[in-house]
Amino acid sequence: MRKLLLGAAVVVFAAAGTQAAATAVPPLNRPLKSSQVACAARQLARVQRRMAAYGPGISLSGDGGLDPRGSILALSHTTLGGGVFTGLARIVDLGLSPCPDFHEGISRFTEKDLAFELLFKRRTDLLDPRHARIPQATLVRRDWGTNFGLDNALCPVTVRPELNCPTILSLDLAAREMDPLIPQEPIYLNSSSAEVPGLSGPGAIPRAAATGRGPGILNDDLSQACGGVLTDFDQRVFEILARSILPSDAFLTLTPPRSCDGVPLPFGFTLTIFRGTDPHVYRANIYLYEHGADDRLASDTANRPVIALEMKMNWDGAGRLTTGTARVLPPCKDGQDLDCTGISGGLGLVIVPPIFPGHEEEPASAFHKNTYLNFTGASSPANVLQVTVDWADLLRNTALNSP
Repeated sequence: MRKLLLGAAVVVFAAAGTQAAATAVPPLNRPLKSSQVACAARQLARVQRRMAAYGPGISLSGDGGLDPRGSILALSHTTLGGGVFTGLARIVDLGLSPCPDFHEGISRFTEKDLAFELLFKRRTDLLDPRHARIPQATLVRRDWGTNFGLDNALCPVTVRPELNCPTILSLDLAAREMDPLIPQEPIYLNSSSAEVPGLSGPGAIPRAAATGRGPGILNDDLSQACGGVLTDFDQRVFEILARSILPSDAFLTLTPPRSCDGVPLPFGFTLTIFRGTDPHVYRANIYLYEHGADDRLASDTANRPVIALEMKMNWDGAGRLTTGTARVLPPCKDGQDLDCTGISGGLGLVIVPPIFPGHEEEPASAFHKNTYLNFTGASSPANVLQVTVDWADLLRNTALNSP
């Protein structure tokens, strides 16, 4: 009789354990190996060196290159695996006097967005069976994340980002990336809303999708699978970071304070976002367009990030972000190309609440929440290398924090 009771108890406990396992909530994301993180970081760096976003139409700089001032191009992998990316080109207008505004505590800005997906295929079939299969790149605009504009005669000559003009996005597929602002074999997307008779160029006709082929796809392993599994939660955090990280040379603070000669027009930046090995760690590398750098080597050490960020994120049981930290990783040492900050210059950075682009203005109060990082490029009392981030507060008026 005792054996029967013990056997029944074991069955009951086993059934309870099975039921608990069946109802256990799966993790929102998973750990990654250091090799997978390194692969993702290097691949994103190679892709971003081939891309650029232009705000005021296709405005030319003095040496003939395209002018990306005011643009922040964010890029990350998707849950679909190797060779598939998602991105957001933000065109930010900081106003007429961003330098004094920031130091006086009355900064504000407006922006417009061009959202896109990017796919690299190592081999694509052609209709003609006599031709070998070739690599292909496909850019597709996400209309629901894009603010549309109309090209006009004033767009190419504006000196500030003109939010009524279309945004242009280029991807260079040449054998070797040389200068993203002077692409050699580009394909283009834009946010043009209609064709404009009498005008020509990448902004004159709506371009919702583009495909192209070029040796750079294979040379840079742009379709490579890095391994590891990204989740929908990771994808949501990537989007939050893409919309809330605001770098600008206008925010850089020096000791003693630098003079602000005239109106400093902000540089253009690219931002790569990826996971760390720990499920709670996300990374963001910020790059400055290297215009005219056609003599540098096409290698992973050629374009170190101006700032490399480590973001530690916390969330509640429902998957809503709560708190976290952001810190600038230490300067790169000789021969180091990962997990470090470039030492070629400084940058200021503010983490702000995402706004409804094209409809809302980021108010001055967004700059007063102490979510500010400052790296001068040297040891300085002006450096702010770590900050606490209240994500629940920053995201409270958006739908981005809804699981």
